[in-house]
Order: sequence, then structure tokens, then C-alpha cells
Amino acid sequence: MRQIKAEILLLILATTAAMTQLSDAVASDSKITMVDEGMVAPDGLWLTRKAFANTITPKGDCMKIHKGYIYVTRYQGGMDNRSVWLSRKKIGGKEWRHIKFDHRHVMFRKDKHLPEEEQRGDAHNSIAIGICPKDDTIHLLYDMHAYTPKDFPEDFFNYSYSREGAAVVPDEEWTENLFFPKQNYLNKDVAARKPTAYHRVTYPEFILTPNGDLLAKWRVGGHTSAWMHFSLYDGKKWSDPWKWNDQPCEKVTGFYGDFSIMNGCIYAVWCRRTISDSEIGYRNGNRGTYIAYCEDPSGRGDWTTLDGSKTFPLPLRDLEPFKVMDTQDRASFVVTPSGAQHLLGTDKEGTSRHYFQKKDEDQRSEISSVGGGIPIAGRLYQIGLENGRVIIRSAEEGTNDYRVDYQQKSGRAYNHGVVQQHGNSLFYYLMQKKPVSHDARPIYVLRFDIGSN
Repeated sequence: MRQIKAEILLLILATTAAMTQLSDAVASDSKITMVDEGMVAPDGLWLTRKAFANTITPKGDCMKIHKGYIYVTRYQGGMDNRSVWLSRKKIGGKEWRHIKFDHRHVMFRKDKHLPEEEQRGDAHNSIAIGICPKDDTIHLLYDMHAYTPKDFPEDFFNYSYSREGAAVVPDEEWTENLFFPKQNYLNKDVAARKPTAYHRVTYPEFILTPNGDLLAKWRVGGHTSAWMHFSLYDGKKWSDPWKWNDQPCEKVTGFYGDFSIMNGCIYAVWCRRTISDSEIGYRNGNRGTYIAYCEDPSGRGDWTTLDGSKTFPLPLRDLEPFKVMDTQDRASFVVTPSGAQHLLGTDKEGTSRHYFQKKDEDQRSEISSVGGGIPIAGRLYQIGLENGRVIIRSAEEGTNDYRVDYQQKSGRAYNHGVVQQHGNSLFYYLMQKKPVSHDARPIYVLRFDIGSN
């Protein structure tokens, strides 16, 4: 299974349409089949009181496909509920099955002394799910935004994991009894040796390696300081966390980006964030596209610049050698199965630039201003929302000849979603559009099977 991050996957367009029921769509001869995998729940949480964004369900690393099942995490709405759930359904099956956990979203840290009805939600606090194929265990990391025990003594680091085989039990055994009680660490021995090892964690995600190990990734630090950490689960236990970077960045330079495994290597794609860049006009202080890769998909080996000219051991002390281009925010970047690279970025003036480079060639060519997407069978696919309804475009690898392959013209309208690729299918986990005052909204999964072109 290939995990592609949402910022590489989505072509995010305006979403302003009224709601009706799902109905007709137009499609080209690309043979895309849409399957409605059904409503996960009628009451996904939408933050009507917020410290940051409204979107907390679905968000982040909240969906996985494993051995014929779809798994999604969610917070239950409304604002007075906020409980954590894990839902599962067989691909093509009829019924979603649900597990409720004994945890509620803690809300914005600075509001914890306010009355409940005045506290705001924190959209950073998504629920990440990882599944290890070596033992079919399920792992959840959730509700974190740089907390320490002083903030939330029992909830500063929230980790739940299952018994072996839990991911594939029959539906009648899909209950909360599959999971051990929540704990505030991945590895108890690590927490005992270094009590702060799991403090100040934000943006937890899971990455599955080609050999079936599960990587947990998170950030320690703030928006203008960031130390990225990894820990590896080998089907038996979690390793000691290790630092990916260790440059002196306290309140100076942040890391805004993600890690993905492509073609057997693990890639980091990020931009820096500084107050000084914000002051000279870079949006939110996000500047530049930086790319590094490691041939060891666990990420524990040496990391190399995109052009292959320089290699550095962990932890990385200086991130500047990995700069590829000067952009607003980081670029979208994907390596296709053929080894070719697509890079799409926007310069400070707002001009989009799309570059393509074949494997083993030195020259990167600018081909147009759209670019990027999900590689499937020699084409790049972009999936997103237009007027609140799904649209899919594609182009042949190395070109910019994008066509509309699929577009819903009526039916349900959606507000936002998260995409997961599995083989030649795209799974789109979406929240339905509702009036802004609705803090509990229906959430759905749509599957798009991509045939031959």
C-alpha cells in the first residue's frame, strides 16, 4: 500500500454549492468507477468554536486500507461530545462497525480553565492510525498539540493499541475489548529512562515501510522551531525515538512538511518557517522547498540531497543543503514508479511552476503550471472538490495534458476530505457540507476504481 500525503494528493478548489443527494456524474473514457462505501457516521465533529481551523474530522493520517478493510478515525460531534471513535468496514461491504474510546478531545490548551461552553477546539489534534501487517495490530496516536503533563496530566500523549490480530477479527468481535487501556508512551522503558521523551508532541503520523515495519513520526517544538522524531514498531515493540534533525532552531526556523515512502525510499519534503520570511512577504513565513531522501525506508540511514550530490548522517545539523527552489510554502513532489520526478511549486510572485525530470537524467524541464498528483499506471491523478463535489483529473506522466476524467455535477456536496491510495483505487474520506452552525455532520467514504486508459 502506498501512503500519499494529502498536500500532494489534493487539488483544492472552491467548495460553495448547495446540498442534494448523490446522483449523476460525467466521466471521460478513462473508466473510473465510483463506489459509495456509505456513511461512516451522521455526526462527525465540526469545530464551531475554534482556536485554529474548523476541520478536525476527517483530518491528517486518519484512514488506512488493510487486508480488504477500510479503517477511519473520527471525533464524534457536536461540541459537547468530542469522543474518539475507530470505524471499520469491508471494502464493498454493507455496514460500518464502530469502537468508541474513553477519551474526549481536550480542546484548546489555553482555554482549559474556562467554562466548558466557552472552550474552543484545536484542529491540530487529529487522530492518526497505523496498522502493522506483521501482527495485524492497530495503533492510534491522538489529541496532541505540544502538551506536557503540566497541561494535561493524563492526556499529554495519547496512545492506544490493540491485541495481535485485531485488524482482521470477524465483525462480531470488533469491540473495545480488542484494545489495551490508553497509555502516555509508546515504550514504557523509554519513558522510565527519559521522562520527557513523549512530551510536546504534535502532528503524529504513521508510515508503513516496504518490509512491514510501522514508523511513527511526530514533531517536537513550535511553529518556528521543530525537531522531527521517529520510532519504529517491528511487530514486537517500539524502538527508542530518534531525532531526524538537531539544528539549533529554537524560535528561529521551523520545519513544515511531511515524509512519504516512494519507490522504496523515504522522502522528506518541507519548507522552512521563520518570522523574518513572514515580514518580507512569504505567506505564514513559509519559504522554500526542501527535499531529502534515504535509501533505507526506515529513515535511520544517511540522507541525501535530491540531486544525489551530498549525503549526511542523522541527526541532520543543517537543512539548507537540501533546498531545491525558493517557493511560497513547500512544493508538491512525487516520484512515479518509473523513477521520474514531478515538482510543482509557486514562487513569491504567485506564479506556479511545474518541473519534470526522468530517472537518471540530470536536467529538470519546466513543462507547465499544473502538474503533480498520484501516480497510477503511467498517469498522474488529481482528486479534489469543485463546488463541493468530486472532480478527478489526470495527465500522462511527463506531460501537462490534464483532462477531466470524472466530475460530479449534482448530489451531495462536501466540505473537505482526505485521500488514501491503495493499488488502482482512491479512497476519499469526506465531510458533508452543512450550515456553519452545525457541529455534527455526516461523514462518508467514496471509492474510485481506476481502470485502463
